[in-house]
Amino acid sequence: ADCQAIVGRKLLDDANTQLVDKITDVVVAIPAHYTSDQRQVLMGLSSKLGCNVLGTVEEPVAAAHTYIATRKSKEDGLHLIHDIGAGTTDLTIVDISAAGPVNQVTKGRNDLGGRRFDHALIEVISRMAKSDGIDIDAITDTTTLHEFHIKVTQAKHTLSQADKALFYMNIEGKVLKLEIEKADFEKACEPILDEYEDLVRELLASAELQPSGIKAVIPVGPSNRMPMIQQRLAKILPDVPVRFEVDPVTAVAQGAALVAVKFVQQDGDTAIGKDRKPIRALPELATLRAVSTHALGCEHHIGGDENSNAFAVIIPENAPLPISASD
Repeated sequence: ADCQAIVGRKLLDDANTQLVDKITDVVVAIPAHYTSDQRQVLMGLSSKLGCNVLGTVEEPVAAAHTYIATRKSKEDGLHLIHDIGAGTTDLTIVDISAAGPVNQVTKGRNDLGGRRFDHALIEVISRMAKSDGIDIDAITDTTTLHEFHIKVTQAKHTLSQADKALFYMNIEGKVLKLEIEKADFEKACEPILDEYEDLVRELLASAELQPSGIKAVIPVGPSNRMPMIQQRLAKILPDVPVRFEVDPVTAVAQGAALVAVKFVQQDGDTAIGKDRKPIRALPELATLRAVSTHALGCEHHIGGDENSNAFAVIIPENAPLPISASD
């Protein structure tokens, strides 16, 4: 939480240098499949940032807002918001129609994000480094570790565009110079891609959809640029177009800004854009809501036997929010 607060404070300070008025209110975008504990940590940032939290928005919902507001392709139908973040993968199907967009179903995992691909590349580099007498796991200097992870990210980006990447750095007095093959990196990522494919197929099964039922895929998150992700997606959803019509890096933040406009307008205030002019009403935001990403309920003993437990679902997965239920 302290690290998140430091990063958040730096972002706010940088933004304030570019703005006439100081930021006092924020909307927090949360990965859809964060656990309750992870959400509480993120929400606890408000006091450390010195800002009032107007509300929250699920990241794939925020990205959907951005796409709906700026899209060039006006085709209605079911769209897959394909959000691969640093730590999580959130997949949400949104029905975009003239009556307004509506969430259909969401699936995701909070342990299946871009960092998994980083770790796979680190394993490849570690194996190659050991043949040169360098043990990556033995690095203890924090500055060296920081530089190492920066170079890993750079190599990953290179392998998204080229068949080879040169990895070169001085590690505690030893020179490490490697030529990493894309094929070796992609082979190391196969288990991750299999997990990812299973998740997409679970989503389609939950929505009772065939691949042809999806009109388009909207990529969110820089990991979508990796060819192996696009190839696996083409295997699962053949002939479904992938539309890079929003910036994968900033789509969530832009959507959260639109949600901020909605909160301001609901309070009867006027939202002002960067051109210092009032922003029009955004009625389409009203129909696009989050859904419950997990089944909620309680664990109980069967027949009073403490060794025999069951889970009673009170709010099912993918129930539209807000919702209340009791049992």
